[in-house]
Amino acid sequence: MREQEAEFRKYEILSIQEEELKKKRKQLEDREKHRLEVLRQNQEIEEEEKKRILKKIDNDEKKLDNALQERRAYLKEKKKYEKQKREEKERNVKKIVKEQEKEREMILKRIEEDNLKTEQIKREKQQLQEIRKGMRIEADLMRSEMMEYFTKIQTNKGSLEEANKMLDEFSK
Repeated sequence: MREQEAEFRKYEILSIQEEELKKKRKQLEDREKHRLEVLRQNQEIEEEEKKRILKKIDNDEKKLDNALQERRAYLKEKKKYEKQKREEKERNVKKIVKEQEKEREMILKRIEEDNLKTEQIKREKQQLQEIRKGMRIEADLMRSEMMEYFTKIQTNKGSLEEANKMLDEFSK
């Protein structure tokens, strides 16, 4: 009996130990399951976070690409506008230079015409002075001759024929 009791107790102790061992295994299994579940959840969260970050990076890259394309397009348009503006300015400068050259030529032509007119006026003035000088000389001669005629008439030295002759010459 004692042996049986010892055996029974041994069996009970073994049963209790086996039961505790089963509980510990169950706890370990449950812990392992929980750890694996937490690990799986953490991996899912990490994967979702990676996807979210990758999606954000992709969106940011698309936004950056769009911004760069817009910037390039803007710079291209700005360059095109500046080129047109520069070409317009060059055309205007050429037009102004051409107009100034035309005006300069017209002024030079007018100056040349004025110079020709001035020369013509000088020549005509010179001719008039020469004619006046000639007329003055002729008037002086006529005056001298008339004075001589009057002197002859007063002194009665000359004949009537000579006086008429002299009058005819003066009248020419």
